[in-house]
Amino acid sequence: MNETKTNFWVTTAGGYVITAICYAVIWGLSLSLASSSQNLGALVGLVCAFFGWRALNRIQPAMFVWMPLVGWIIYFFVKLCLAILLGEFLAPYYIGKKISAYIQSVMPEEVSVSHKTDVNATKEISAGNHGAALTTGCKVWFWLIFICNILTILLYIGTIAMSTVAVSIGICMIVLCAIHTAGIALLLFLNKKFGFYLVIAGAVFSMIANIWMGTSAVYAIVMAAISPCITFYFISKNKEIIQ
Repeated sequence: MNETKTNFWVTTAGGYVITAICYAVIWGLSLSLASSSQNLGALVGLVCAFFGWRALNRIQPAMFVWMPLVGWIIYFFVKLCLAILLGEFLAPYYIGKKISAYIQSVMPEEVSVSHKTDVNATKEISAGNHGAALTTGCKVWFWLIFICNILTILLYIGTIAMSTVAVSIGICMIVLCAIHTAGIALLLFLNKKFGFYLVIAGAVFSMIANIWMGTSAVYAIVMAAISPCITFYFISKNKEIIQ
């Protein structure tokens, strides 16, 4: 028996979630880069200014005014400041809108779900849901990350208890590790693809936290990308099991 299931990411609510994620990532990245390096923070501001500049051009009257050179310098400086300010709000919106439109173009609105009722199919699905059919390399990777995250959480709990790290930093890292661990647990034990989204979220917020604490931006980005990329590779090898 087949039935159709609406794909959440192509719905209006899914678009709102994507936009909210874009706001969290871009604002978090802007704040963390600005706190660690003024040059990197200015670079993000200039990128966002592109969206603000376009918005100002749409509402600006189409006219040409003769002004001295100093007047033009002041004009472009004020316009750039306004573009940066508007861009911080408009950039996440337009980026989220583009991502949502792309997802809607490549993903179907409804997914056909097949329900098997015979005993053998039920056993097969049950085995797959418990990770029995995952490849050995996939299970090894998931277990390795799962154990490392648990040990990291215990380590931060210990450092907080011994007052060797600030409580706020320790709690922040524990929450981030918990998000990542929950994602891996969903993939390993329940074979749910939603766990991968938690892995990505944990990696992104960990990158932002590391940059905010003074880690090199390039190093933080590379380290944050390793786990999601390897996890995605193993998911693609087990796409019939992980749903």
